[in-house]
Amino acid sequence: MPNAALTLRRHTTIERGQMPGDDHSGSSDDERGSASLEVVVEARDGAEVVFLAGELDLMGAEVLAETAQGLSGHRVAVDLSGLTFLDAAGVSGLLAVRTTVAGGDGHFELRAAQGIVRKVLDLVGLGGLVTE
Repeated sequence: MPNAALTLRRHTTIERGQMPGDDHSGSSDDERGSASLEVVVEARDGAEVVFLAGELDLMGAEVLAETAQGLSGHRVAVDLSGLTFLDAAGVSGLLAVRTTVAGGDGHFELRAAQGIVRKVLDLVGLGGLVTE
């Protein structure tokens, strides 16, 4: 019988070059960087916790939007403690999750933003959504 407090629902890892249209032929890894994002969704204590690790940019925002489709109406916490980078597309992805969750009368919060990720959220006026 699975542990009700901790159930793995989905685990996705993306790396640059895996998404359609992300053709970097002729570029070395050093020229373009090696961005990746890991997304893990777990059910914990009545909430869906989305753990993000790595870089949340345009490519990651697309994966995050896909992940959010099943979260409408749920209590959702997005744990940002593993993020090392967040750009405008990533912020937009987080807002898309918030819209999806709220559209079904769910609850949305951001958790554990730190460093540059916290600074970006504060800069765009979303720091109030972060709980510690």
